[in-house]
Amino acid sequence: MEKMENQLLVYTAESVLLYDMKMNTILSNSFISLQDIKTLYRIQYIDNASQLFVFDANAYTNTGYIHCFSKDGKFIQKYHVGLNPNSLIYYE
Repeated sequence: MEKMENQLLVYTAESVLLYDMKMNTILSNSFISLQDIKTLYRIQYIDNASQLFVFDANAYTNTGYIHCFSKDGKFIQKYHVGLNPNSLIYYE
């Protein structure tokens, strides 16, 4: 498994960028699209699973969603969860 070292995920209004701190450059302008996400609440990377999880609070008034992406930014699936999802516990 390859780690995402020296890289930052940067949130913009339309997408999440992938920025490399070591090279001081943007690797991808649209690493994750936010088109299906109503209210971005948090992004969490699970190193052991090599997956990114984007938490959608769904306007803070409805039950939310957790969107799962590969470490390459490819959508895997989404989960309908409770109100204002903000963290994930990963168990192997």
